[in-house]
Amino acid sequence: MNKNLNYSQEQIEQQAIMLGNRLRKNFKRLKKEFAKDGTNSFRLYQLDIPEIRLLIDKYDDHFVVSEYMRKQTEDPAWLEAMCLAVADVFSVPLSHVHPKRRQTRPSDGSRRYQRLSRSENSLLVKESHFNFIVKLDDYIDTGLFFDHRNTRKFVRSIAEGKKVLNLFSYTGSFSVYAAAGKARLITSVDASDTYNQWAKENFSNNDLETNIHEFVTANVFDFIDRARSDGQTWDLIVLDPPSYSSRGPNREFSVLDDHPILIDSTKGLLDKGGICLFSTNHQAFRPNHSDLTENNEVTKEMLTADFRNRAPHRCWKIEG
Repeated sequence: MNKNLNYSQEQIEQQAIMLGNRLRKNFKRLKKEFAKDGTNSFRLYQLDIPEIRLLIDKYDDHFVVSEYMRKQTEDPAWLEAMCLAVADVFSVPLSHVHPKRRQTRPSDGSRRYQRLSRSENSLLVKESHFNFIVKLDDYIDTGLFFDHRNTRKFVRSIAEGKKVLNLFSYTGSFSVYAAAGKARLITSVDASDTYNQWAKENFSNNDLETNIHEFVTANVFDFIDRARSDGQTWDLIVLDPPSYSSRGPNREFSVLDDHPILIDSTKGLLDKGGICLFSTNHQAFRPNHSDLTENNEVTKEMLTADFRNRAPHRCWKIEG
């Protein structure tokens, strides 16, 4: 589809109706299951209709509507009409619908997204009876990735008594689940102090102690090198790197090219008999490491009901 295509008003209205019908159908299918699970936030729509290239996520009674700019019309009236359809279906004010525009990585290698705003408006949502802070306006990503809901549950199920390392920890959702699963010690590592502070708030909002665990603000690659030099090891490691990241001055990480060296470095921190969960959401990812085999890929086991039509990530369980 030509990205500069502008739909007629009649086409926009027809698509708004189609979107509304699909949202009603999807919500009817999902709401009971998630209500039972103590979850009020989940994905409602993921590119279901070819000409309506959106992601729509529900956060309690707020909705984030993300348009893929590379595929869809650039006419602002189109996105506005889709947002109005969402507000109408769920009988919420338009202020509860948060439009965003996503794009592919620029060919010059520059960052895709800058901070969108500094509203600092936050919302407390529930996932599996846990409380998580999300910010729906300040960043493209909100602070909670729904697609790893079952991966987090798996971490909780095996965390008891373990020493856990959460690399690229973001806002600490994996760490929250590990703490609830009675992990002995959790080390959360992220380059952003903002995200580490956010993670601590997520701990506090779930009545989990922060002072017995570690929140480390550091370049993950530097942390791995130091930890290996110090002979540190962990029983369970969560390794969910971004598609692109900084490895240091003038050094960039790409998960497509650099995942073998990252996995090898991380395995050096894994106790014998330990588990490393490696995942990536890069849609063009092709595994190029001896530990990323069909036998230890657990992608299907980690998928949730709101992502049944399209796997948003791939995941492997690597044993030490």
